[in-house]
Amino acid sequence: MSVVVEFNKVVKDYPGVKALNFLTFEVSQGEIHGLLGPNGAGKSTALQLIASLIKPNSGEIIIKGSIGFLPEKLPLYSHMLVHEQLSFVFGLYQKKYGLTQENLKKAIQQLKIEELLKKNTMELSKGQKQKVALAQVLMTGPDILVLDEPTSGLDPLAMIEFRELLKRLKGEHTIILSTHLLGEVENLCESVTLIQRGSAVASKGISEFKRDWLGGDQYHAIFTRKTTLDLEALEIKFADLDFENIEEKLFIRGLACDDEVGELSRFLALKYSLLHFSKVELDLGHALKKAMGAQA
Repeated sequence: MSVVVEFNKVVKDYPGVKALNFLTFEVSQGEIHGLLGPNGAGKSTALQLIASLIKPNSGEIIIKGSIGFLPEKLPLYSHMLVHEQLSFVFGLYQKKYGLTQENLKKAIQQLKIEELLKKNTMELSKGQKQKVALAQVLMTGPDILVLDEPTSGLDPLAMIEFRELLKRLKGEHTIILSTHLLGEVENLCESVTLIQRGSAVASKGISEFKRDWLGGDQYHAIFTRKTTLDLEALEIKFADLDFENIEEKLFIRGLACDDEVGELSRFLALKYSLLHFSKVELDLGHALKKAMGAQA
């Protein structure tokens, strides 16, 4: 897939603060890409640069396609009805983007907000406001959607609904979103850029990211009876592996080949009455901890 957004050693300074420090990453066409990091890491600054709201001090930013930006603070007028809000924004964009009423109608249908049109924006829930604001962005038909903390403040049901909406929109748009929520990235994104102190710790596909930082597949072992595991002895005997005991299940990361799998499973069967040993999904959280620790 072709690259549609590329940051190359981008620096952004504010008085006394280096918001971005030679940030480098790229986003491929048609994917959902997450910018993940703690508050103050530089995620919002990166999104504002993509949207051309601010300019970098140095470095190169390449954008291939039109941008639709949804900030964390939603651009809604509290004294307007929803249909008045959308009509107002449509009027602003109509000449610039050559919009027709069909563009507005399509955005309303995509977001399924027909029943909200006669309500005042002040009456809406946070999730409903998010949909109305996103409709304003979608009516321009952007190639790339840029969303700053899009599920911040949503209740769990609204969060799930909004994530499903973004998955549907992915077919028509490349989506870049910022978040500090691990579950957001794991449930939505195909790729991630982990940002810390304005720099990219890593930037790659989710599966590749987990494998690179966890060094192979992850397995778990279940035993026939309650077992006191000698983790220190295991770590000495299998020095290249990472062991973690959670609720009487032993999780093992770092197994790189079938021979290692066989050796470990035989050892656990003989010493600890092994009942079950199988591969499980690699844990993104552990990969992130390792990546962040390496950067510290």
